[in-house]
Amino acid sequence: MTKAMRTGLAAILGLVVGGTTIMTSVPVAAQGLFEGVFSPNRYPDRRRDFNSTRDYILWKQRRDRRIREEKPAKPVRISSPRYFVYKPDALKLFSFAELAKTRAAEADDAETRPLMVAEATVGGDSADDSAVASDAALVEPPAVIAFNAARFHLADVKLRLLPDVAKAVLAHYRETPRFVWVSGGRPNARAQAALAVFAEADAIGLDSAEYAVTLTPELERAIAAEEPIAADRPAAVNSPVLAHPPITADPMDAANPIAVDDPPITVDPREAIRSAAAANPPEPADPVVTGSIEAPNQGEERQRALIAFEIEMSARSLTYVLDATRGRVDPNRISGYHDLPRKNVDLAEALNTLAEADDVAAYLQSRSPAGAHFRQLVEELAALEGADDGQRVEIAPGTLIKPGRPNDELANAVAAIRLRGSPDLQEKHAETLGAYQGGPDYTPELVALVKDFQRENKLKPDGIVGRMTIRAMVGETNAAKIAKLKLAMERARWLPSELGERYVLVNQPAFTAGFHRSDRAPLTMRVVVGKKSNQTSFFTDKIETVEYNPYWGVPLSIIVNEMMPKLDQDPTYLDRIGYEVTTASGKRVSSASVDWYAVATKSQTINVRQLPGRGNALGELKILFPNKHHIYMHDTPSKKLFSRDRRAFSHGCIRLQNPRAMAAAVLGRSTDYIASRIAQGRNDSDPVAHDIPVYIAYFTAWPDAAGTVEYFADVYDRDVYLSRAVEATAKARRKGG
Repeated sequence: MTKAMRTGLAAILGLVVGGTTIMTSVPVAAQGLFEGVFSPNRYPDRRRDFNSTRDYILWKQRRDRRIREEKPAKPVRISSPRYFVYKPDALKLFSFAELAKTRAAEADDAETRPLMVAEATVGGDSADDSAVASDAALVEPPAVIAFNAARFHLADVKLRLLPDVAKAVLAHYRETPRFVWVSGGRPNARAQAALAVFAEADAIGLDSAEYAVTLTPELERAIAAEEPIAADRPAAVNSPVLAHPPITADPMDAANPIAVDDPPITVDPREAIRSAAAANPPEPADPVVTGSIEAPNQGEERQRALIAFEIEMSARSLTYVLDATRGRVDPNRISGYHDLPRKNVDLAEALNTLAEADDVAAYLQSRSPAGAHFRQLVEELAALEGADDGQRVEIAPGTLIKPGRPNDELANAVAAIRLRGSPDLQEKHAETLGAYQGGPDYTPELVALVKDFQRENKLKPDGIVGRMTIRAMVGETNAAKIAKLKLAMERARWLPSELGERYVLVNQPAFTAGFHRSDRAPLTMRVVVGKKSNQTSFFTDKIETVEYNPYWGVPLSIIVNEMMPKLDQDPTYLDRIGYEVTTASGKRVSSASVDWYAVATKSQTINVRQLPGRGNALGELKILFPNKHHIYMHDTPSKKLFSRDRRAFSHGCIRLQNPRAMAAAVLGRSTDYIASRIAQGRNDSDPVAHDIPVYIAYFTAWPDAAGTVEYFADVYDRDVYLSRAVEATAKARRKGG
């Protein structure tokens, strides 16, 4: 061992034993050995990089402390949100046995139970008997009488339902024990209208199988019968009725009618009905329908089927209302990139409305989004269902055709343009198309043809036949388009039914943003969105502010993931490139004086921002809608990226191709005004006076300004995850049915 090595080793041992670190006392040779052990890349001695001796000493103390403890700062990284294994809404088994008893049961169960399950017939020619029957029918509407006749069968009814649906159904029939979906001992017109809507659920992106209602063969025959279905009305004279304690009724309530001019009932109708029943005992007979009430001697199996049908119809109707209003999937369970709280749906009000609605089908259909965008998606789906794909040209996967380079797939590319190019395009290049014989040479004339095809399909006209151009040439199968349409309908239900009189919609797969007003054509432009590793979230908010000559507040994720490695090598990095570093109280400090490991682990708060100026990452302005994702729209000095077809390059924020036009639109000002505010050169802002929602959305199928549905690549694979969530939901419901 050399003298220098012995001296260095002694110095190290002295540090360990003594517990102190005084680097200036260690000979140069010992320092070399020391740095060889403890990584000179992580702990360089760079006095020349510091602006002051104090900053150098502070940094040196932190470095030496970590060396002494032999615990260099562990690499820290802030992870992006993640995707989850989707867990659908859980169905639970609910019993409806609590509805099996009448409200009078608590008072006199022994007396009323026989009347609940047996029939009482009013007969004879006596006017008094007729009056009693009429008065008794007026006390309880036929739907209530019929319901009470069958309700004891509810003891056997059990269904697997969403808890909110079950709760609403139980509450409704607890308070309103009457048939909604049954009249005259059979499913009524209201039920048939709802069943027809359920059967067409696939046409609006839902699954009709999830709203199927159990029907016995007898009920199916009743529904298929040609005779008209009677509506609920007071029973005719001599119609069999079932006694039940009178309930308070509003004379003006059309759903529970009592004639205002009728004389008051002065006798207990139960006693009158009992007397009439004793005098005229019923004779066994086949079930018949008299008036609007099932004859009392109908079979118990028919009653059991009717009451089960009633409850299941209400449950399926409310499930449909939920799904049509807010979607079948909770987006926030798909990934951390989704931030769309589920809509609240008043199921009690929905069932009350269904019970009283003149047009049940119209009400159910109204629960889907009402905006033109949803109608256009539905129309596109109808046009594609059952249609064949027609002729398609396949181009080999991975093909890349560049100008001047021969390629055997060129013949397929030209064939695809012949098939999918517009008539105007084909007329313009008729000579080139006519002269081409299928060879591999990519001539200037063919390059010009491809460029015009790219322009026509809103692609960068560079003549390079790559992934996006091939996608436009080949097109998508109808099956792929239908799948995207249905996912788009599901996502549309996460947003408001009407998007608004004024709104901004950013569609990430389309790489576009649009400002929409009901009274004029939309303003649309290209955007750059987040990289796949820094995805732009899917959420809604309201635009609040336009800021001119903005600061860029650097997100913690960028500080930790991208700046810290540079700070580790050069603690003065942020000072040197002109960033402002401040404490939580706003005091400006040198980047070299900060313990960035403490910042990364959130034990110390430090703010970093880039000053306004020509090189600022946000350019001339930003448009703010404050949110927890720290996402906003802004200008950028990197204009060249807007010429790309696939524009996923940012850290998650939305870079605008024409930020001045967007700022003018949301403020209701001119672009000249925006230019004058920027020209002032100082950081300033204007509040947005109008209520303008912004939808940072993700649709791989979406209508353009003319209503034509366009299809886009699934840039973040979110269609894959949503499809899995939809399938998991369907599987859970099939299992729970």
